[in-house]
Amino acid sequence: MIALPQREARLLVALHGWSAVALGLLLYTVLATGTVAVMADEIGHWSTGALDARAPLTRPVDAILRRAVADAPPALREVVDLAASGRDGLRVSLRDAPGPEQRGIDVETGPDGRVLHRREGLAADIAGRDPDGALAAFLVGIHVRLYIPGLFGYVVTGVAGLALLLAALSGLAIHRHLLRDLFTLRVLASPPLAARDRHNLAGTWALPFALVLAVTGAFFSFAAPVGFPTLAWVSFGGDQQALFTALLGPPPAADPSPAAIADLDAVAADAGARAGAAPAFIRVAHPGRADARVTVYAETRPGDIAAATLVYDGVTGAFLERRPAVGRAPSLGGTLYGLMAPLHFGHFAGLASKLAWTAMGFCCCSVTVGGLRLWLVRRATARPGWAALDRATSVVALGLPLAMAGSGVGYFLGLADGATVESTAVGFLVAGALALVAGVALRRPALDGVLRVATGLALAALPPLRLAAGGPDWATALAAGCPAIAFGDAALLGLAIALLHRPGRALLRAGHDAALAGPPRP
Repeated sequence: MIALPQREARLLVALHGWSAVALGLLLYTVLATGTVAVMADEIGHWSTGALDARAPLTRPVDAILRRAVADAPPALREVVDLAASGRDGLRVSLRDAPGPEQRGIDVETGPDGRVLHRREGLAADIAGRDPDGALAAFLVGIHVRLYIPGLFGYVVTGVAGLALLLAALSGLAIHRHLLRDLFTLRVLASPPLAARDRHNLAGTWALPFALVLAVTGAFFSFAAPVGFPTLAWVSFGGDQQALFTALLGPPPAADPSPAAIADLDAVAADAGARAGAAPAFIRVAHPGRADARVTVYAETRPGDIAAATLVYDGVTGAFLERRPAVGRAPSLGGTLYGLMAPLHFGHFAGLASKLAWTAMGFCCCSVTVGGLRLWLVRRATARPGWAALDRATSVVALGLPLAMAGSGVGYFLGLADGATVESTAVGFLVAGALALVAGVALRRPALDGVLRVATGLALAALPPLRLAAGGPDWATALAAGCPAIAFGDAALLGLAIALLHRPGRALLRAGHDAALAGPPRP
């Protein structure tokens, strides 16, 4: 218990409540999409039906890279990136010098090395257009920047992180019985009291997680648009290139003379042995030149927090250095920086930590919506403005899951013609528009019931749609050592059952109440 004078306690309660009113729906949106984005890799395996358990970069990639470089114009050979793509494939991205009009080529190959897709144009237009991995990429993109153009999206999600930090700290300060609230849930109490107990219980248990999530999320959101430019302005007079040179060391002396590319398969194998984990991403700078460099970013090794980054000579394939997360030598700042991603995304202990992060994410979503409901419960009947916010809370809290389920429906419907990037976004927008229409046409609690049923039906439709689109069945997936597919189907069906549980009784009761109240008012 934190003892505060009455005046300060009231101010903190007001700050806690009004911050939820001002930023609660934005915070919920970022939390809900982040809860799903934690499982992005598993969603990718589930949606694509990938059955090869090997990491794509552990297969032979040298011939694929050489062929892509040979087919590309010389101007597009400044940087070549290799990463995994959908359906166990590999994506080779070639780019020219960085700039607002940077151009590039993306080549996607299957497990057998056969070219599946090739796109050429402005780098901003072709980046991220992986038809097979479109669903996972779309859901992550919503969380990271809400698809707001430029760096403004990162600023908005950063504001949500600060709102979470403010809510967590003010909630901690105004808790009268912190330890008691860890175990208090009066299920037989009156509805307002039971709702308050649920809010306090979930908020108390989720408090450490919320603080970690708020700090790391705000860091990632503000680092690019605010953090690095500010550091460059303070320390280097605004020269960001000088900042990155200080952090990463000077680039090798320019030598454009032709030279053969090192054996990338041998480099990847050596990196995997040194890191104790499979390569996750490979970058080749200036391939075919004497000053070429190969940087291998490894997966996080089980039991480690940060992943290894290894640098090789791009001509001889000789190992040059193991690079820290930030800086040119191991340091406390570099260690803290390296902790940010594992603590935010929860992938430091494999699936177990991801499931824990997902559960705590659901908990934080419940706290956010529940707290906003508690604030509105006494006000919504007094003033039309509060009633409108109460209805908007239902639309966002239940419409966002419906829209995310709609993106999955759109993805599978677009697989036939390879237009999943567009169809995934269309599915999200159509489902979101339906939620908005319901919000205008229906009152609570009928609105809540309809959105729950619609979301449950959309989630229940996803496993059959996956199978109809050519995805493997459970027996085939389990025999191939890929439990993510069966796990994903089971999780979706479980959520659907939870949402559809006794819907008829709830909707009949809501319809009876709406009939007694008369036609809805704007």
